[in-house]
Amino acid sequence: MVIRFLCPSCRQPIETDDEWAEKLVACPFCRATITAPAQSTLGPIEAAADIPGARPAWSPDAPWGDVEATFSGPPRITFADDSARKDANARRSATIAIVLAALSIAAFTVMSLILAPHREELFAFTKDFQDGASVMRRRSG
Repeated sequence: MVIRFLCPSCRQPIETDDEWAEKLVACPFCRATITAPAQSTLGPIEAAADIPGARPAWSPDAPWGDVEATFSGPPRITFADDSARKDANARRSATIAIVLAALSIAAFTVMSLILAPHREELFAFTKDFQDGASVMRRRSG
């Protein structure tokens, strides 16, 4: 048999076995040492249905109404005004310009490193090409 009573210190409900009747017990809430009564001073725990205004948080029988599951696609970004849209487009354009400039510099650097061993050959070819162009001008003139 279970003995139910309130802790005189913290007023929390306590349950003990009847073997602890009229003996010292510690409250599990406030740790106060109290003497358990010989009989329950509290009635059985009230069911939630007996408490006025109490209702379960969720019930499988709850009415859902006319709820349809619809999916209209991913959420769209909306701007409060046109200036926010222009700012976003300007940031996007600036980012693209910076990336393209960095890629151009990287490509020029790589090309210079690849062609560095052949620099003298390229200069000789360029000189021959310029000489050939001047000869062509003399012939046509």
